[in-house]
Amino acid sequence: MINTIIKRSIIRYYSIGNSISKRYLSSDSGDVFKLQERGFFCDNLTETDDNLRKLVTSKKQAIYCGFDPTAKSLHIGNLVGLIGLLHWQRAGHQPIALLGSATVLIGDPSGRLQERKQTLSNEDIVSNTENIERLIRLIFQNHEKYFWKDQQKKLLPLTIVNNLSFYENMNTITFVSTYGPHFRMNQLLSRKVIKTRIETSHDGLGYNEFSYQLYQAYDWYCLFKQHACRFQ
Repeated sequence: MINTIIKRSIIRYYSIGNSISKRYLSSDSGDVFKLQERGFFCDNLTETDDNLRKLVTSKKQAIYCGFDPTAKSLHIGNLVGLIGLLHWQRAGHQPIALLGSATVLIGDPSGRLQERKQTLSNEDIVSNTENIERLIRLIFQNHEKYFWKDQQKKLLPLTIVNNLSFYENMNTITFVSTYGPHFRMNQLLSRKVIKTRIETSHDGLGYNEFSYQLYQAYDWYCLFKQHACRFQ
């Protein structure tokens, strides 16, 4: 009886997994714009931008998604970014996972009404980063092993970058004096996540979280220089 239940459960979950893979992991052409028909990237890719479409479909591109090691494991929200990276990888592009061992100390204000209390030690950050890197690699390995059907077409391997390497030899004065002039306050303040926190949070917004967007932009700048990464 127990064996029968286990077998039925395995078949059921395999069926669910197969259904999910067909729905969410079925992009194997170089045109990720086709995914907009199913609601993906609608707010980010503009069909009317012919130059953008040509850039994406004419040659391999690099795309990144960031993961701050705030905990020992990934959470369900990270799956959205990972599925996006997998779509681009299946379409022939280069996926990059950016681990935020540096920016985790600053704090991402996105989706938060209050500032996250910083309790992570250096040892915690190192341990969390190692765990998250292992999980991301495992997800991509399992995707290629169990869901990627075109074995004649090799997927471009996942690249993992730790943004600590961008900042470990840079001091605050150098960063602000070199890159600060490129940021305009009206643009920084107009971002929805910033406006929401300022208008709705009793505690307001600390400079650390406000400046997160500067470091996020610098991350992308470094990825562009090192990996020709044009998409986030």
